[in-house]
Amino acid sequence: MFQQLTLLHLLHKEYNRQRSHLHRLHALKETLPDGYLSHRGEYDYRVVRVNGKRDQIPISLRLPNREQLIYDLKTKRYLSEALPVLESNCGQLESAISRFQIYDPFAIGSSLLPHYQEDYDCSALLLPGDCSPQRWAQMDYETNTAFLEARKHYSEGGLLTRSKAEADIATMLERADLSFHYEPLIRVGNRTCAPDFCIVHPMHRLLIFWEHFGMMDNPGYAYEAMNKLAVYADSGYLLGMNLIMTFETKEHPLHFGHIRRCIDTYLSPHSSRFPI
Repeated sequence: MFQQLTLLHLLHKEYNRQRSHLHRLHALKETLPDGYLSHRGEYDYRVVRVNGKRDQIPISLRLPNREQLIYDLKTKRYLSEALPVLESNCGQLESAISRFQIYDPFAIGSSLLPHYQEDYDCSALLLPGDCSPQRWAQMDYETNTAFLEARKHYSEGGLLTRSKAEADIATMLERADLSFHYEPLIRVGNRTCAPDFCIVHPMHRLLIFWEHFGMMDNPGYAYEAMNKLAVYADSGYLLGMNLIMTFETKEHPLHFGHIRRCIDTYLSPHSSRFPI
């Protein structure tokens, strides 16, 4: 559903951009001189109507504001073509926004009588690339099996993780009732990565990676962390959009308040922030 919501978000954004520009150009037009520019031979004229009659006024080479007058008359001519385009675009965008409907089989199902919803999985009706967070969470997935003995820290929900900070993140995700996978093996570019968490956003259903780097006071570890960030960026995983990163050192450990802010900012269905 992310692509649909992105499209609707961009339509709103473009409508506001063009409508604002339209108002600005209308205001500019009001400041421009009457008439239009005419050019014959080597001479420029300002053509105006006086008492209903067309009058051509030569623009003297000695006129103090000659260049500004010519520029303003040219601007006015451009506006005569530009304003109708913007008016039409705003009308078309407004119509598209009002008529566009988000396609969501689960929302459709919730509007039907109970006997239609019972024992029916509408996942097959989803658009390509869309998913159900609940069903996605129940899927089997390949996970990082390296050094499983390092998984010693339990989340509140019983998930074994490799560090206390990861257990705290998992606990906060569980409390927020967010669907996530821990250390799934995912192809990123030409590499196989195992992000600490892969989470389905509950509203727009974008898959979001959450990487926690817990030893940033170690130069070698920090260097590898930055390399990983570059790999993600090269494959379209960008901080603040579909990638969350948290960091800690011995002197500055990760705390629940920071985790909560990340969830509220990037993963809450009530957040006003849209990731594009």
